Amino acid sequence: MKVVTKNVGPCRKALQIEVPVDSATVKYNEAVDAFAKVAKVPGFRPGKAPRNLVERRYARQIVEEVKDRLIPESYHKALADEELVPVAVVDLQAPAYVHGQPFSFTATVDIRPKFKLPRYKGLSLKGTKVEVSDKDVDEAIEALRERAATFQDISDSPAQTGDFVQIDFAASLDGQPLAQRVPEQKGLCDGNDFWMVADERQFTMLPPAFVNGVVGLNPGEQKELDCTFPKDFHVKELAGLAARYSVRLKALRRKNLPPVDQDFFKHFEVQSLPELRDTLRQRLLEEAERTERRRLRNEVTNRLLTKTKMDLPESVVLRETHQTVQTIVRQSAAQGATKEQIEERKEDILNTARQSSVAKVRLDYILARIAEEENITVEENEIDQRVRGLAAAYRVPLDRLKSELAGGDGLDKIRHDLMSEKTLDFVVESAKISR
Repeated sequence: MKVVTKNVGPCRKALQIEVPVDSATVKYNEAVDAFAKVAKVPGFRPGKAPRNLVERRYARQIVEEVKDRLIPESYHKALADEELVPVAVVDLQAPAYVHGQPFSFTATVDIRPKFKLPRYKGLSLKGTKVEVSDKDVDEAIEALRERAATFQDISDSPAQTGDFVQIDFAASLDGQPLAQRVPEQKGLCDGNDFWMVADERQFTMLPPAFVNGVVGLNPGEQKELDCTFPKDFHVKELAGLAARYSVRLKALRRKNLPPVDQDFFKHFEVQSLPELRDTLRQRLLEEAERTERRRLRNEVTNRLLTKTKMDLPESVVLRETHQTVQTIVRQSAAQGATKEQIEERKEDILNTARQSSVAKVRLDYILARIAEEENITVEENEIDQRVRGLAAAYRVPLDRLKSELAGGDGLDKIRHDLMSEKTLDFVVESAKISR
């Protein structure tokens, strides 16, 4: 068999493969024999027709069968002879087989990139000291109290900072309704029975002067508020402009934080404040360690990407880009973006997806090479443990999740993710970390 390999692009090769007459004839005879065993020819019992009649009657099917036999076998032999590892077949040009002649075809493939690994052992990294202060624990306790808070309707007291207030409001600019200036931002211009938190730190949709101006109003009271939109306001058309808001407070609810007592401790399965503080300190410490680990992984990732030069197989980049675009579109739709808005951002979405996909594909190849060099593997029990964690996190039955993952490429993705994580952790653990 004759094979001529040509470079036709970065990580792309065209294999011109010629199967000699004798080898092609062997496959031809095998195909004729296979048809002869089952051929139905008038006047003969199935499988008993003369060979020459079978060849004439099934000529078209036989030559297609010969191609189906020749191409896979000779293609894989050519890859082995040329020591190529394809990641995708991007084109196949195969003319009709002609009995008695050599059979030639061309397969164009993308292959794994060849590149020099940068130094990855003993990297010098700057670490961050992981610690949890008493203030951190205090804030965690307050966060727990906030989560367990109840709300009480208030009718005989003015609104205070942090209250939930129900309001009617309407805005004007230079004596005209604000909606005329920004008709697409109706929520900023007027509203009825609108609930918000009377705290500019928690509610940033409206100007701070508006949010703070509600404080002090009694239920049923109305007030005119002059509000200047911040220069960095999220609606650019209003940034720096002064508007007048007419606001009427209709109702308010006040947050009641639970006391830190025995009833509070029971919710967290502890008996005392010191025990609660110890539990929270440990949780915060574990989370801080995970955060530091992620930061170090990111630093290693950036270092490896910066120090590695390689071409990429375009078919792999295109596939990853397509998947990333789909993810961005799904997330945008989930956040309320319309089809029209997504279409308007099409070019930006595609460019963003392309850039992130190039980085991801590059990193995948780098980590795969490191894993090969260091014999890093993923065991089945590690995959099972990750699946169990996902089932618990998403609150789905374990058997159902396993079935869904096995039905697609879910398990392969989990294996890939675990391999990447273990390889990055290997690089981090081998690094010289100064703090």
